[in-house]
Amino acid sequence: MIANSMEGKIDMILTKSISRFARNTLDTLKYVRMLKEKNVAILFEEENINTGSGQGELVVNYIVVFVEVYLQEGIGMQIEIVQKQYGNA
Repeated sequence: MIANSMEGKIDMILTKSISRFARNTLDTLKYVRMLKEKNVAILFEEENINTGSGQGELVVNYIVVFVEVYLQEGIGMQIEIVQKQYGNA
């Protein structure tokens, strides 16, 4: 779909949520910016964000960073739980 968008075959991508769009934060931001250069908008349904609007990319940037921090904190908490349960081995 990204390749077709870059070739001008698609002018808007509709996706359920930001988390379903790409594998990680860097990929999401990379694709949003690449597609914006080709005038391809992305509509994230759950977040009600359209990157074709003036503030769309900015909002996506904030959400992606927030989610990344949230996930990293969750991983850190899981590591602490395992360390407490099994010792610091």
